[in-house]
Amino acid sequence: MGSARSSPSATTPGGREPSRRSWLAPCPPRWSRRRPRRPTTGHTWRRDVFGSSRASWVSGGPVAEPVGPAASSAVARTSPRVAIVVLHFDQREALIACLESCRRIAYRDYEVIVVENGSPAEPSGLLATGFGADVRVLRSPVNLGYAKGNNLGIREACRRGADYVLLLNDDAVVTPEFLGVLVDVGERAEDIGALGPVVVHADDPTRIAFAGARFDGGLGDIRTFEDEARALHDRATLDSDYVTGCCLLMRRAALERVGLLDEGFFLYWEDTDWGLRVKASGLRNVVVCGGRVGHRVSATAGGLGSPLRVYHRTRSHLRFARRHAPDALARLHRRFARDVAWLALKSTGPDRVRAARAILAALRDYHLGRTGAGPAWIWRARRLSRLNTHRRTPQ
Repeated sequence: MGSARSSPSATTPGGREPSRRSWLAPCPPRWSRRRPRRPTTGHTWRRDVFGSSRASWVSGGPVAEPVGPAASSAVARTSPRVAIVVLHFDQREALIACLESCRRIAYRDYEVIVVENGSPAEPSGLLATGFGADVRVLRSPVNLGYAKGNNLGIREACRRGADYVLLLNDDAVVTPEFLGVLVDVGERAEDIGALGPVVVHADDPTRIAFAGARFDGGLGDIRTFEDEARALHDRATLDSDYVTGCCLLMRRAALERVGLLDEGFFLYWEDTDWGLRVKASGLRNVVVCGGRVGHRVSATAGGLGSPLRVYHRTRSHLRFARRHAPDALARLHRRFARDVAWLALKSTGPDRVRAARAILAALRDYHLGRTGAGPAWIWRARRLSRLNTHRRTPQ
């Protein structure tokens, strides 16, 4: 992100550029007693990849109506304030389990913000009854996608004075001590922009789902660190190129420096993109091996092989590579073509035809410049898959 060119009237009396904290003018940090400096007349803010000036990224976007706000404490805080943003879409039972685990978090200075992301089954009344003032609910009438939906929660968290924002999937379950461990590591090193725990499979905690990764620009893909994480002691950390969005603790200073998630990604790869931007800004992404979070991998998308997951992973991967590894685009196209051929000719899986169709649809929509939720049929396939799963599950 290049810095904006400013006129003489845009500088302070000392000749310095306006502070970058003025990007957060609508929600100044709690510790600041001075009014934040705003750009004066004549200063031009450059528009970034999100299509809006950095001065408005907190206050911009759709305004959601809060429901059941968490009671604010008048007690002076001595620990960093954390806002946990839980993006929810059509997984009521998983959401309740997630929030129940959040209730048991040992770290005290936090609040939970649920972003109701256009779910067909509206749980706001249930949340208000079951959790009351413990949860603040923001409603979006439509499914905004992962990046845009979480950005809605991030803006609200910053407006309420959060020092850290934790993005947490609604199909994740946390341990009581994990948040305190992450914040403790973050407070010991100011050059850390993002932190995350080791993510394990919810149905088998011995299996690691994510423990850091390295980006390979030549391949346009990532290599994960599961083996390295197993060899480390509980309090050790791993530097990573990104932290998975399943459980991503964002330092406010990192948000000020690099901005929000890129809303051009509807699902997948937006966390990797944000992590690489954090690293490019000079900050670090760290996985804390002493923290553990359980995750039902791809439960929201309908499973690992669902057309919804295949479509969005393919389309978002190409968008990501175009930005961070343009030389790998041809290689990725050949790889996806081989995947289609294998699915059509050799695979015996029940969803192979729909998966091949999803890859072809993603390639077409990427080249047509289409964004958003994708074709309607992948969402119908998701609903059908979830319905069949519920029918097979013993009551």
